Amino acid sequence: MVNLLQLARGAKVVAHSGISATATSAEQNSRGHNAMILYFDLTAATGTWTIKIQGKCPITNAFIDMYDNTGTLMSMASVTADKAQLFVGIPDNFKIVATEDVNGATITVAYELLTV
Repeated sequence: MVNLLQLARGAKVVAHSGISATATSAEQNSRGHNAMILYFDLTAATGTWTIKIQGKCPITNAFIDMYDNTGTLMSMASVTADKAQLFVGIPDNFKIVATEDVNGATITVAYELLTV
């Protein structure tokens, strides 16, 4: 069991603020942390978003989709309401891609870095 009092937490950072169309965040740095909580805040009940994490490839410096150790894409599909999602094993440099699947809602995406 993890003792929550021993978690190192970073400040909450807004990566996307009230966007209404597909967007990719600026490069973010997570050195010293190995996990993050993504927070999603939607402004309307209609509309669907998919959020995914891309990591910087050290060979090409390009950002590529990240997968966890089970081969699952680090993403949250069909976001239709305010939610939070924990991701463990995050890359040192990442971007957050917010893809609008169904028009009708704006979204704000924030994250908080953790060391677990």
